[in-house]
Amino acid sequence: MKMARCWMMAVAACLVGCGPGEGKIIIQNGSDTRVATGYQEVVCAEQGFATKCLDCYESGWVDGDGFYIYVGKGTGIPYVLIWRNKGVRVDPAKYLDGQLRREMAEQYGENLLESGELKMHTYGEQTVPGVLFTYKVGDAVVKSQRLALRQGDDLVLFNAKYVDGSAYAHSTMDVLKAAVENYRTTEGTAAGPAGTDKLEQPAGKAAAGKTAAGRGRLDIKPAEAASVTYERYADPSGYFTMEIPKGWRVRTGLKPRGELDLISYAISVFDPKKPDRELYFNLNAALGVKSQAAHDWYVRAYGPANMFAQMPVVAEPSTAGFFAAMGPLYGYRDFHVMERLGKTPMGGEAVVARCVSQRSGAALQGLFHAVVTSMSYLVQQNPMQLGGPMVDAGPLSEYVILSEVTPEEEFVDWQPVLDHCLGSIVFTAAFQRQRQQAWAQLMGTVAYQMHTADAISGMIMDSYERRNATYDVLSQKRSDATLGYERVLDTETGDYYRAENGFSDWYDGQRYQPVDDDKAYLTPVSGYINWK
Repeated sequence: MKMARCWMMAVAACLVGCGPGEGKIIIQNGSDTRVATGYQEVVCAEQGFATKCLDCYESGWVDGDGFYIYVGKGTGIPYVLIWRNKGVRVDPAKYLDGQLRREMAEQYGENLLESGELKMHTYGEQTVPGVLFTYKVGDAVVKSQRLALRQGDDLVLFNAKYVDGSAYAHSTMDVLKAAVENYRTTEGTAAGPAGTDKLEQPAGKAAAGKTAAGRGRLDIKPAEAASVTYERYADPSGYFTMEIPKGWRVRTGLKPRGELDLISYAISVFDPKKPDRELYFNLNAALGVKSQAAHDWYVRAYGPANMFAQMPVVAEPSTAGFFAAMGPLYGYRDFHVMERLGKTPMGGEAVVARCVSQRSGAALQGLFHAVVTSMSYLVQQNPMQLGGPMVDAGPLSEYVILSEVTPEEEFVDWQPVLDHCLGSIVFTAAFQRQRQQAWAQLMGTVAYQMHTADAISGMIMDSYERRNATYDVLSQKRSDATLGYERVLDTETGDYYRAENGFSDWYDGQRYQPVDDDKAYLTPVSGYINWK
């Protein structure tokens, strides 16, 4: 492949490229002067196609990118990139207007300045859909005209790029027109994947990292939850040890302010990259009152600074009632029970519920548990009204508080990880001894027994594993539909994956098969399948 010397992005210097229909156009490249005398056929043996361009342009195949026709004086932008997808049965307009738009938005984020309308373009006998994208690369603004040509069983993608406002804009579009008009297949098969944008590449080196002109193979990304490695965490105070995913963090103390005592001892394990993934385990929560009337009675009787007057109102003495009332303190809102799993041997109830993160606004799903006990204490609602209505001002107490919460679409994947963390907690003998002493001072007795975290995990998981899983299936299907995924089974390994919607339109192999049975939505996924 012929290569010109590296250009230093001096596109503003108004260097003029050659274009069809312009006769003999001189291209200046330092002291080098070349003249276009006509069109030449250029062949991509790697993917089995040929097309034409003026003979003053450099062209050639770059592994992982595609077949380039370079319009400028180097091997970077401006160029036209061609990629042949062999045997891909998908509508060109649907691909450009759907999948490609999503990919561009994900790749460039806020640097994507404009995603143009889908338009039809006619080049000779070819009528093809196209979308013009505008985005920033460094300080430059790049125009990327994307076209998709259906030819037989192939989908051929063209990508014409130039710097906005440069003298190469017209020439680049002329090269694109000639490439589409003269495209024909020869022999060969599709090859490797594609990369990202790079404005300039020195002559003689592979132009790695440019946007793909299409897709050629499956890209399988392992799921984070499926590839977790655990590390041992030792509490600095010497109270407990546990296993946590590598890179995760541990905090101790009650939410939201982090008060720490041996009776109401709380442990939070979370992913700092995505804090909505969290295990929260609290041996004893603060007390609560049963009604607003009870709260008001304590205010009238003892003043607003009284301990009981400051307790939250837990209208329903249950796990659902406790978390609905305490949710704002724990960092979420709109607590809604999806499924009640029944009583655990500890006397509490386990539930699966949805809520919304106050931190991120994301929909969450979690496994929740609490033991809620009630003490009756009937008092006259208005002390000045003898014989008036009575109110139960007896406090509630809650203990063995547990929440295993993740973003809704990840719950089936991450719940086993969070439960592993819970079951791995081992409280030291020193902690149990000191806590029993504190309990005796508080309650006036040493009659105290602490369940181990491993036993608590086993009790709750027994309820969870015996649940009616319909809600989990519906939740996972709803999340997949929202995020644009479908479930795929690896028939060789039995692993399940999430794949982009329309996977079966692209893939014509036998190993990965779309599935829709309940097991697919109750089994943690091993990864994500995309096309490159």
